[in-house]
Amino acid sequence: MIESHSEQKIVECCIGLMQELVNEFEKYIDYIDIDLTELPDDEHFKVCYTNAEIVNRLLLSTTTHSGGTSTRQKCKELGLDPSKSVEFSFSTEE
Repeated sequence: MIESHSEQKIVECCIGLMQELVNEFEKYIDYIDIDLTELPDDEHFKVCYTNAEIVNRLLLSTTTHSGGTSTRQKCKELGLDPSKSVEFSFSTEE
């Protein structure tokens, strides 16, 4: 049997992977020469997911424990605040 990561590490790695994807997309936008600094602040790319949304999707979505109570409990087991949001956005550095 091949050893794999813990559920907590899977969630952490997924969040990291999602941010890497956003970073690569930002590089692509720069490559095709779109100037993001010209956009108003409210039009900048930003997506937020709560820890509960991420945990539910990764670990519980196709199980019999996919409801809100189970999702909050799983977050607590993983040491995550279920209501805390993770933001994925382009960097604001020039």
